[in-house]
Amino acid sequence: MDCTKEYFKEEQRILSFCYGYGGLERGIQQVMPIKTIAYLEIEAFQIFNLVSAMEAGLVDKAPVWTDIKTFDPKPFHNKVHGIIGGYPCQGESTAGKRKLWKDPRFLWPYIEQSVSTIKPFWCFFENVSGHLSGSFPYVLESLRNLGYKVEAGLFTASEVGATHKRKRLFILALDNSYINKLQKSRKARLEMDGNVLQNQRRQKNSIRFGETSKELGDTSISDGRFIRRSQSRKEKFNESCNNGKTLANTNNIRNGKGGEINKTNFINSIVEKWPSRPGQKQNHWEEPRTIKPGLGSTVNGYDFRTELLRQYGNGVVHQTATKAFDDLLNKHIKNISQ
Repeated sequence: MDCTKEYFKEEQRILSFCYGYGGLERGIQQVMPIKTIAYLEIEAFQIFNLVSAMEAGLVDKAPVWTDIKTFDPKPFHNKVHGIIGGYPCQGESTAGKRKLWKDPRFLWPYIEQSVSTIKPFWCFFENVSGHLSGSFPYVLESLRNLGYKVEAGLFTASEVGATHKRKRLFILALDNSYINKLQKSRKARLEMDGNVLQNQRRQKNSIRFGETSKELGDTSISDGRFIRRSQSRKEKFNESCNNGKTLANTNNIRNGKGGEINKTNFINSIVEKWPSRPGQKQNHWEEPRTIKPGLGSTVNGYDFRTELLRQYGNGVVHQTATKAFDDLLNKHIKNISQ
């Protein structure tokens, strides 16, 4: 288990498929350090934002491919730790026609080709919950055939404090050959730890047998009864407990500086991380929702407002991605430990 956690503490080089606004990347960065060495994104609006973010130093500078269907994965063989992506969900959504693999936007065969050629240690993907009853079995079989152990699960934004549900399916696949190495390493470590523990017990027993009875018990006689040293220690412990009744305060949460924070205010401070719902009073940190004339609509025929809404609709809540990656990784570790 320790080997797995230690591995994911090192910087991971990744390929980002269907980048969007980088929700998956920001989510994973909360678990481990990553460096994106290439982006794949076809939407012009997303590419514009991505390049702007690169120039501002907000994301890793790397080449951008605009068509996954023409992407050549060969140069990245043995140079990438992970592949991530939220591939198109329109054909999977229960709100649409659900053409699944017949939908022209179904990109898994091209992702499969890249995974097969590059052979990363791990893959992390996201899609709508309808994917589970759609083409997910096809994706699952594909990853297993490529030699990956797969863990998947449904996660919601409300689990991480959001005011909306937004249920999504997350998939984490680990290379079987890497898992086998971890299992062998773990077995060797357990054997070594067992030998060390056995030697420590032997040394402890040899010291114990060499002690005198006074060192072991150090008793004295008083009124015909034996009084051990531990009794005086127990009395001191009870006395300290009686004097410390005010140490526990279950109605408040300490802030680590000796002060106290009211539970209600503490919870409200967490909730304020998420924008208020339509019709509710806005939080003090939110931008005004009133659209000024001439802004937020069309500039030279380009509808930025519509593009923003599409971006938010297709994007990933990065806090959910963090929880999903961490939970699915722990499932893998549990299986490795068994």
